[in-house]
Order: sequence, then structure tokens, then C-alpha cells
Amino acid sequence: MRANEIDWVEAAGNYVRLHPDTFFRIHRSRIVNIARIKEVQPWFNGEYVVILRNGTKLTLSRGYREKLQERLGRPL
Repeated sequence: MRANEIDWVEAAGNYVRLHPDTFFRIHRSRIVNIARIKEVQPWFNGEYVVILRNGTKLTLSRGYREKLQERLGRPL
């Protein structure tokens, strides 16, 4: 499988680390392929939901929100 075919990664043990620039951590246990993000919607308590092109909804933790905004180059 090629890196650009991966939608997201979830930790199943202690750590998962991906180095290609196409991936971004949105939660302590989730990493997404930036190119697969369809939209980001506000949720509760400062958290957001990241919706992927395949319809998967993943929580964006507050601690990663600002960094994702910078990476996307636009406010959420």
C-alpha cells in the first residue's frame, strides 16, 4: 500500500510514528492523511470533528487544533 492510499492511522499499542509530510496527528491516538480531509466541523468543548472523504469522522483534540489550522493554512 502506498502512503497516499492511507486515510488514517490509529494507535493499537504504545506508539505509531509516520514521517511522510502527508500525515498529521489530530489526536494522541489518531493520525490522518491531510489530502483525505474533506472538512473540519466544530464539536463540543473546543474540540472539532475531522470528516474524511470516505465519510469517517474523527475527533480533533483541542491541543492539535491550532497546529492543524497552520498546516491547512486556514482557520477552522
